[in-house]
Amino acid sequence: MIVLSNTTAQTLKPGESLIFDNTVIQSGCAEYHSDHSSSVLILKPGMYEIHFTGNVAGIEDESTLRLGIRVGSNTLSETTMMKTVCHKEHYSNVAAATIVRCENKGKAIGVTNIGAVPIVIAPHSSIFVKRVA
Repeated sequence: MIVLSNTTAQTLKPGESLIFDNTVIQSGCAEYHSDHSSSVLILKPGMYEIHFTGNVAGIEDESTLRLGIRVGSNTLSETTMMKTVCHKEHYSNVAAATIVRCENKGKAIGVTNIGAVPIVIAPHSSIFVKRVA
């Protein structure tokens, strides 16, 4: 199991992924995170539970923000997090959770801006990845 966080605000352009620079907790040997990277690397095949939560804001009024959990090169549509910005620079919480099967080691799990506008992510967002079977 691993829980990661970011310690500074980050602005993600479309297609960019959130960088995690703080390992909150890690136990076991199924998940790995390289310092200041955007991904949790899966080291053992299995079923993985994934949770993300964070506070996001837009830099443009009347825009729609979209984040998603990415496994490998694919963003999981069931994890799409959306927020419509009424007033720029006002934060709101978004969250997603899912379970995925990773049949091969080496898969990378992260959180990516899948929308068309930049997203500001506040400090202390977190991703939780745990091998459950």
